[in-house]
Amino acid sequence: MVWLCSQLFQPFQTKINDYKPYITKHFMGQLTQMLPLLMIMVVFYFFILRPQTKRQNDQVSFLAGIGKGDTVGTASGMIGKITAIDGSIITLEVDKNTFIKVTRASISKEVTESLNKNS
Repeated sequence: MVWLCSQLFQPFQTKINDYKPYITKHFMGQLTQMLPLLMIMVVFYFFILRPQTKRQNDQVSFLAGIGKGDTVGTASGMIGKITAIDGSIITLEVDKNTFIKVTRASISKEVTESLNKNS
């Protein structure tokens, strides 16, 4: 059985060996053409995608950690103290007896951190 298989596939093996230098050269040519594209993808991942996901994870953990009594800033620039949290709705006291309701997603980590640095 082994002898029969070797006799059947020997012509194909000979043809492959004849084209081996061409196949290797052709493959290396394609690899060098794709190398700039691969480098762009690596740079895109490390300079754009990875930092963005890190910022997004920081924002999610920040929103999970806010509580009643914290002074926060919204993405639109409103600054207030959290008086109530009802699911995704947060009530902010922006002045004495002046309350506004905002969504949890509108609370900005960057604005809140800059507000805490200035205080």
